[in-house]
Amino acid sequence: MSEILGFDGSLATIFEPSLATIFEPEEMPVAEVEELQEEGQEEQQGWRIENDLMADWAVEKIKFNRAELERKKRLAEEKMRQIQIWLKSEQEKAERNINFFKQKLRDYFMSLDPSLLKKTKTQIKYELMSGTLKMKIQNPEIERNKEALLSWLEQNGLTEYIKTIKEPDWAKLKDNVEITGDKAIYKETGEIIPGVKVTPRPDKFIVE
Repeated sequence: MSEILGFDGSLATIFEPSLATIFEPEEMPVAEVEELQEEGQEEQQGWRIENDLMADWAVEKIKFNRAELERKKRLAEEKMRQIQIWLKSEQEKAERNINFFKQKLRDYFMSLDPSLLKKTKTQIKYELMSGTLKMKIQNPEIERNKEALLSWLEQNGLTEYIKTIKEPDWAKLKDNVEITGDKAIYKETGEIIPGVKVTPRPDKFIVE
């Protein structure tokens, strides 16, 4: 609200509209974006941001949607955490029951007359109506210390048991590589380097 001098010398009061009055968000054409998103692509392409107010409103909508997404992520994570707690409890209960009956079946299996068991090189088994009890013959577990084993092989000249792994040192090579379009060029010779795939990517537009 402000006062101006009239033609007759008197003061007149005028009301200056606020920014919100000029362009309330609910009056913006962009308020129809949600409806446009449900329409075809042609209708979406027809809508344009025409000034800074509309652009600023669009930025706020992006921030709002990002915040909503983060809120829903947190909600989903909390739900998943609760489900994991419940599942872990149910799993522990089931495993206790499984281990109890498994131990009792093992004791029964060990008490059986050996003549009733079927034996192979890798297992001993006893068949029931609902399943089969098996005792698998396992090979010993072998753990290797690669450094100690490698040192022993080298000291004894057993290089035929040593693998040599070769791979390009891209970290050093890339300093001498020039990217032109979809080609990787070796700077010193201008040669196209084989085995290097270059996929051009468009510039990335970011709203912060």
